[in-house]
Amino acid sequence: MQVIGNYIYFISLRDDNKIIRIDVNGQNRQILSNKDIDDMAVHNENIYYSYETKDDVYLELMNIDGSEKQLLSNIKTRNMIVDDEYIYYLDDYEEALYRMNLNDKSIEKLSNKVILKFIKDDKYIFYTLKNPNDKGFRFMGLYRMNLDGSNVVALGSDSYLDELSIGVTEDYVFYTVIDGQDLPGLKIINKDGKEVGGILWLVF
Repeated sequence: MQVIGNYIYFISLRDDNKIIRIDVNGQNRQILSNKDIDDMAVHNENIYYSYETKDDVYLELMNIDGSEKQLLSNIKTRNMIVDDEYIYYLDDYEEALYRMNLNDKSIEKLSNKVILKFIKDDKYIFYTLKNPNDKGFRFMGLYRMNLDGSNVVALGSDSYLDELSIGVTEDYVFYTVIDGQDLPGLKIINKDGKEVGGILWLVF
């Protein structure tokens, strides 16, 4: 779900994964795409979305009102993030991190690792890997790389992350960890990996 101006955009599971737009009061519901959408991002008055048919996979673009649809590439994305220059995404089959240049549509592979979740700011990509010994915890370690995939730094390689919870602000990275506890804990670090205080164990 993304809120842009006076509208909320989301993929509706109840509507066979169609892209829906409603206003912030929950009114004026519109269906913007009749495809079975797997991934979506909104940026600069455009909606980027990915889907699969029995014939091929697609990454497409449309205006924010659902008009002027156009094909960008035959790829299927997951966890897509769009900025002014690139679309960053996980390949849905390979689970590797890529980016597509919005100007010439060229594609770069940023990592050969199996990445399950990533988030970015203006300088770095923060991500977690698939646990190679999966003992009930799928996500292991928090890492940082430059936006071009270079200079990989392990910020917390021994932590088991809880589901997909990673957040980033101007100064800090927030993520939830399990680390052998019954309840998830919130960990806060500087972007260089230095821990800010101890782990706050969450009680619900």
